[in-house]
Amino acid sequence: MRRKPSAKVASAGVTRTKQAVEDELERIGNGNWAIGTAFYYRDLCFINQVDGGDEWLTIRHGIAFESMTLEPRIEEGKFARLIRRLLAATKAQCQALTY
Repeated sequence: MRRKPSAKVASAGVTRTKQAVEDELERIGNGNWAIGTAFYYRDLCFINQVDGGDEWLTIRHGIAFESMTLEPRIEEGKFARLIRRLLAATKAQCQALTY
């Protein structure tokens, strides 16, 4: 039986599978990141706010709207779902924190 190829997404001129993007973003939970370290995909950006910590300023639609602790979500397997919710959220939903 042939496997259906996974959907492709493009970011900064590089084509990757959705799984590859989620795996790359999950690197957030792997490190002792310096303050100001950023990860982004499309118009979703996480910027570390605590040197060596796990507090991430979250930006989407050009607005900073949330400060998140991400490592527990990654460990619990909830991070990919969070990314999908954030990418589906409108600017108004981000501002109201109802994503």
